[in-house]
Amino acid sequence: MMSMKKNIRSSKASDLGSRFSPAAFHAGLDTLRRKYHINLLFYILIAFYVLMVYFISPVERKPNLLIYKLDDVVDRDIIAEFDFPILKNADELKAERDNAEKKVYAVYQQIEEMEENKTRHIRRFFAALRTKSRDSLLRVIGLSADPDSVAPLLTKKNLNMLEENLIQAFSTAYRNGLCRDIKDVTKNAAGEIITIKNSLTREAAVTGLSDEKSLIRSIQKKTDGFVQGDKIRQDFVYQLTMYFIEPNLIFDETQTNLLKEQARNSIPVSRGYVKKGEKIIGKHERIAADIFQKLISHQQMVEKDQGN
Repeated sequence: MMSMKKNIRSSKASDLGSRFSPAAFHAGLDTLRRKYHINLLFYILIAFYVLMVYFISPVERKPNLLIYKLDDVVDRDIIAEFDFPILKNADELKAERDNAEKKVYAVYQQIEEMEENKTRHIRRFFAALRTKSRDSLLRVIGLSADPDSVAPLLTKKNLNMLEENLIQAFSTAYRNGLCRDIKDVTKNAAGEIITIKNSLTREAAVTGLSDEKSLIRSIQKKTDGFVQGDKIRQDFVYQLTMYFIEPNLIFDETQTNLLKEQARNSIPVSRGYVKKGEKIIGKHERIAADIFQKLISHQQMVEKDQGN
């Protein structure tokens, strides 16, 4: 029994020794190499087959219709092989966008509280003029004449008349919309209408607005009875008006440009469609401008598909 166990152990040791011998190791390595080369060859053949199928199989190619030029006579019927939009040419699209932009009214923000604030300001100023601080106030408005020379003009009656005339003129101007210069509004508006925004949005004619020059003229007209052609009095009224003058219409360039851009972008780039199977032009027919634009549109769609 003992000898049998020894023989078994000896046999197992011999088998293990033969398995991990250098010869067995090299034989196993050769087997792995052969399997690797076989697998590599298999994958190379598959890749070659895929490439052959890709290059040999027919590829659908859309025709280039721009081999024809404007006024050419075609030698065959040209039928649309797919749906595509008829794109506008560059000049046509620009003209339509420019026209859409011109229809946008310039936007002006109107400061609604300006009328009330200005009335309050004028009343406070004239109340102070009736006190001993008159000389300092006259210097504030930039009166060029000696204050003593205008003192006889500042009677209670004259001050009351000036105060009411100024308030009335400014109130009217602010309700119309008072700007610095009507020429600037006309330039910004590129037309005769603007959009005025405050608590309510409204459209107004540029000719119905007031500007600094028209307000000055209005005040001068209202104070003719007080001025009576006197140079000192004219200067006083003018300097007084310039001290209070302040527009309540402010050009909103950002909003105006945004509306113009939206108007331009609202114009479609195409004008109609060509359907698949539709005849674009018949054999022996001449390519007119509208047909040529269809051919251009077709080619642009082809190039767009190829780019994708």
